[in-house]
Amino acid sequence: MKLFLDRWAIFVLSFGCMGLLFLMRPTTWLPTLVILLASILLLIDSEFRCRFIGLFSRLGFGWIAWPFLIWLIVSLFVTTTHAFNSNFYFPENELRVCLALTILCFGVRQNSKAAFVCGLVIGACAATIWGLYGMQVEHMRAQGTTNNPIHFGNLTAMGALFCVSIGLLANDLDIKFRMLMFMSAILYSVASITSLTRSSAVLVLCALPFFWLPQKDVFYKWALNTFAVVLMACAFLVATSSSVQERLRIHQITAAINSSQNIDYERLTSDRANMWHAAVLIVQKHPWLGVGPIGFPSEFQALIEEGRVQKTLVHNQPHNDILYAASTGGVVKLLAYISLICGPFIYFYKQYKGRTLLANRVYSVLGMQLVGAFFLTGLTNSNFDLQIYSTTYAVLICVLAKLSSLDDSAAINAAAPSKPLTPAAPSC
Repeated sequence: MKLFLDRWAIFVLSFGCMGLLFLMRPTTWLPTLVILLASILLLIDSEFRCRFIGLFSRLGFGWIAWPFLIWLIVSLFVTTTHAFNSNFYFPENELRVCLALTILCFGVRQNSKAAFVCGLVIGACAATIWGLYGMQVEHMRAQGTTNNPIHFGNLTAMGALFCVSIGLLANDLDIKFRMLMFMSAILYSVASITSLTRSSAVLVLCALPFFWLPQKDVFYKWALNTFAVVLMACAFLVATSSSVQERLRIHQITAAINSSQNIDYERLTSDRANMWHAAVLIVQKHPWLGVGPIGFPSEFQALIEEGRVQKTLVHNQPHNDILYAASTGGVVKLLAYISLICGPFIYFYKQYKGRTLLANRVYSVLGMQLVGAFFLTGLTNSNFDLQIYSTTYAVLICVLAKLSSLDDSAAINAAAPSKPLTPAAPSC
């Protein structure tokens, strides 16, 4: 099992992370299976255990390993602290995040990059089919395999961002493959639009740095100019067409801010402002350890009864990652969340700076975009309260970290095909 996983785990995950995400339910069955097998290997194999322990001492992967571990430890601490006042809630999502670190212990081959690209293309086709089916057949907001239009919209928008990035930056690919990535980006964008998830548009911010990247080839400049024109055309269409605004639910925003003297924040944010206000009040009351992982609904209801927030539908989380961490775990969990975001971003930024050729920076850029996408969508959604987001984030971070570690000469892949590739790890 160890030999098989060492040879194929990263390759399979590179394809499956996006390739199977919109293809079948449950969406994260393949990453979960690989993590489960790797966890068993962690228990029974001493050499693999040495690799895992070595992640925390290596200057590179430590930026990922320590935040993931701290996220689990803090969650266990907060849960245990609040177990005296409520039922014990095991932090299974946080455990998945930590166990995903086992992915970093496997070897990686150059063809894993091709697998990732193929997965993106297949995911784009599947997502588009789901999107059109939901919009044209079911006559409702598309949700695909994710069972939620917000999740579907955010994740397909992230897929579009990845495709645009590879199409622009991977100048070592043939033109037809780069064009294929742009076509896939269009398909992902169509799928995202069918979900009618307005917050997905914020991921455009993750593409803005492309205008300042160095080493632009002719195709890069042409594609970037085309992207800018299309973006401005879409913005103009949305701003001037009332039918498009109604279709995309933009008319709700314009109605909410119709009067600058009396802005309807609840309508503007789809009732999120009320939950954010409640979360702020909860943090003020319980600043250090929050109210625990399952304490938000009861505290929210109590605030409604006290008349401190508006009476509305009670949710189990405040639809904001920052406020979710602060309200459920106080300052302690908020700091853990900051490390969960900043640690991997620093790793990918260091990888980016350590490369000279633009083509070798692709997966470092994707890693930074992944972190940015989860942070931005987490401003209007509690991503890390949900299994689909927690698993996808952790696995993609680890897969992109391994892909970005492939250097220019591919020396890391120089082993004979009959031998598995193993990363360097200190002996126990």
